[in-house]
Amino acid sequence: MQVEENQNGEIHPAVNPLQTPYFNQFFSGALEAGAPWRWLDMQGANDTVYVHASTCFESVLHCWSYLNILLDAKPALLSAAKDSAIVVIGAGVSGLLFAQRFIDSGFTNITLLEKTNRFAGKTHSLQVPDQGVTSIAELGTCYLSPAYDEMVQALSEFTVGNKRVAVAHGTERGIVVGTPPNETVMAFGDYGLMVACQYLGFGWPCSKVEQDLAYAELLAAAAIYVRLRWEIFGTVDGVMPVSKPVGDPHGIFSKSFAQYLDDNKMGALKGYLMYAYQVQGYGDLDKIPAYYGLVWVMPDMAQPFGESSGVTAWQKGWEDVWDQMVKKRNMNIKLNTSVVSIRR
Repeated sequence: MQVEENQNGEIHPAVNPLQTPYFNQFFSGALEAGAPWRWLDMQGANDTVYVHASTCFESVLHCWSYLNILLDAKPALLSAAKDSAIVVIGAGVSGLLFAQRFIDSGFTNITLLEKTNRFAGKTHSLQVPDQGVTSIAELGTCYLSPAYDEMVQALSEFTVGNKRVAVAHGTERGIVVGTPPNETVMAFGDYGLMVACQYLGFGWPCSKVEQDLAYAELLAAAAIYVRLRWEIFGTVDGVMPVSKPVGDPHGIFSKSFAQYLDDNKMGALKGYLMYAYQVQGYGDLDKIPAYYGLVWVMPDMAQPFGESSGVTAWQKGWEDVWDQMVKKRNMNIKLNTSVVSIRR
């Protein structure tokens, strides 16, 4: 099907929009060596800042949150003369958010250089003909949760006429289980309960008494998760701790997320965390370092066993947010531009 992309008032056919890895990440050794915090320490050196999402995690919320952490940690970044020449390499989500914050801080000489023929990076809100109307198909940036509320309020100027609509509630969220030709779709609630029952050694389907025992185990595991995350990170929220946790507490750098859960009596949660983590493309629970799971799965997601309520999407798509930002801040974006050298 031919689909179109409306960006900054220009409609054009969408080309292959996913040419970059979905989520770059540090391996265990780099995490143990403190790579994310080395990036934070180096920010501002040689008049250079690195704002790629993978310095902490990956999502619009994390791009915005990391920018806040960065400016809190390095307030000198905003102390230069307001007519200082600032070049932003890459007009993806991080680049746009960074440019907007500096423009709003009074800087007047900002240029964004973008290698492709479009801005917004991994945001692609495609217009798909759907039974006489047009539906928005999000490829990349796609949804919001209650954790986004503060960010949405801060960016409300750029969401005019673009309301949040509810998606993916209740049994609409499912997971395919089994192998061909015996595949079936289970609601995530049932899948999570099944995994918890199997964790306790029960069969499936299990009895009402066994289900009650599984729910009790899930509540206990969620309490452990919140307690350990607080112990390790020193906060119940936040995109990442501002300083590296001492050592390798509970194996968050050296163990996989699944192994971390098992070793700390939280294995019952793994079925629900399939939704909160793995099926969103951030990596297998048994492969990704536990640190990334802890960064992403904050307590408000762990408490209801990964079925975080209030999942929403933008009626006009995420791309409309960036369109409004670019227009309202009159951003100077140079498309189809390759960087061949840098002089500071």
